[in-house]
Amino acid sequence: MLTVAVCAVLAGATSFIAITDWLYDLDEADRQRLGFTRGVPASSTVWRLLTRRDAALVSGVPAGFVPGRHR
Repeated sequence: MLTVAVCAVLAGATSFIAITDWLYDLDEADRQRLGFTRGVPASSTVWRLLTRRDAALVSGVPAGFVPGRHR
């Protein structure tokens, strides 16, 4: 789910509903590659999953990822 959130935000999502919409807009093959083999979670589920994460940890993941990929 964190991968989905990061990808959706990079694509312009600015809310939990927008993250869910981004996920619903993916084609079936892309959803499968992200591990959603039994459907897409509701926006309330996305909200619950993401709000229960440690905010400092979640914000640090993309911050640590991007510099390592820039050449």
